[in-house]
Amino acid sequence: WEAIAKLTREAIATDPDAKEWMGDCARGDLDSFVAKSCAPGPGSDLIAGVAADAWFCGRTTGMDWGAMGAPVADLCNAPSGSAYRPGGICASVGNKQLLIDFVTRGPEQWGIDHTLINVPSQDCLMGILDCDIEYCRRCAGRCSAE
Repeated sequence: WEAIAKLTREAIATDPDAKEWMGDCARGDLDSFVAKSCAPGPGSDLIAGVAADAWFCGRTTGMDWGAMGAPVADLCNAPSGSAYRPGGICASVGNKQLLIDFVTRGPEQWGIDHTLINVPSQDCLMGILDCDIEYCRRCAGRCSAE
């Protein structure tokens, strides 16, 4: 599963935006990562009255998680640097499940059910979820209504 995850990560990195996020995160350049993530774009588009990335981050204030009931991944309250540590959002799932979720609950399904953006998959495979945790906390409207 590691080999398939690596190939998937390489394929995702052919997208210029993904490559930039992956590079900023790998270099530890959180300011650039957060600035790009907070900039107007798909993550700022309103879905059910809130920014799309509020769903990604696992915000609960003012959110109706429908049948899911609650976020699967709580980036808003995850400890900094914990995503790939034992018990972390990505490490607790493993490559096999991340790949299955990427195909069955990933970007192609987000337009059908916006809550699926919160299921760990693409960003875990990209290696950027620790940076996403910081982004969620720093960007207005992602973890709270303010």
